[in-house]
Amino acid sequence: CFVSGSVVAVKNGVEDCVSGAEVTLKQDGREVGRATTDAFGEWKIDRLDPGSRGYHVEVTGPAGRFSRQFDLGAESLYLGVMPLA
Repeated sequence: CFVSGSVVAVKNGVEDCVSGAEVTLKQDGREVGRATTDAFGEWKIDRLDPGSRGYHVEVTGPAGRFSRQFDLGAESLYLGVMPLA
């Protein structure tokens, strides 16, 4: 399974893709993956066990931070748009 998302910064009410943001994935406090957003603000971390729990993703970029907790089901998960603040 994998987890992925899209990182944006809001400028003057417009969402802008954030490239080069650092994404850290932890499970139960232990780092299990890292990624950097591409030119479209997209990122993906794979090789995760289906049905695994206790994840925390944190994104850090020039426009701020975003974090979210989640559990994986039987399939991969797209976390959606992540606005930095």
